[in-house]
Amino acid sequence: MKKITINWVENKIKSILNEKKGITVLLGENQEILHLISNVIFIENDRKYLNKEKLIFLGHNKEADNLLFTSIKKQLLNFESTKSFILNDLNIYIKENFDVENVTETLKKFLLLKYALVCSITLKNSIIIINDIGIDLENESLNKYIEFLLKIQAQYSNRIIINTLDKNVVEIIRKVEKKINLKSKITYYTVVKNKKDFTLNKKE
Repeated sequence: MKKITINWVENKIKSILNEKKGITVLLGENQEILHLISNVIFIENDRKYLNKEKLIFLGHNKEADNLLFTSIKKQLLNFESTKSFILNDLNIYIKENFDVENVTETLKKFLLLKYALVCSITLKNSIIIINDIGIDLENESLNKYIEFLLKIQAQYSNRIIINTLDKNVVEIIRKVEKKINLKSKITYYTVVKNKKDFTLNKKE
């Protein structure tokens, strides 16, 4: 197990962001590490991410998700066939498993995942940062959500950071990564908050 200590000095967080293209999974005890990651992305990479759509935050709070969803609801409820097989599969899954006339919190999560997928298709080097995947998703829906999320990384060149407090989410990610042969692209950390910094324990 490799230990990486990240101080409150923001540029220390680059040890995560500068990893090769792929998925970083953070299993933590609190959400403060997300604020540090966000600050570093905006401060250190402001030129790279001037296009706000290259930086996709999902699940940080319901108000932010609702604002985003409201602004793009019409586009997300368009289920026309596209050139992307994974987008077509996601559209089919949504239509077959939800009443799209009644937008529940679970449906909203899948539609926002569709938004992240569309951004990944149209914009290179995007970063998707997702918090608390398990909220509003039952076990079957959670498995399917994670499967689609990992398939996005398998097919498109982007960076995904998943932050969760739920060990079950990590277990599902490990199962899905084996199913679609994505192990080499995923790095796992447990996050422990100390008095002045975080300790990230890298898990194999």
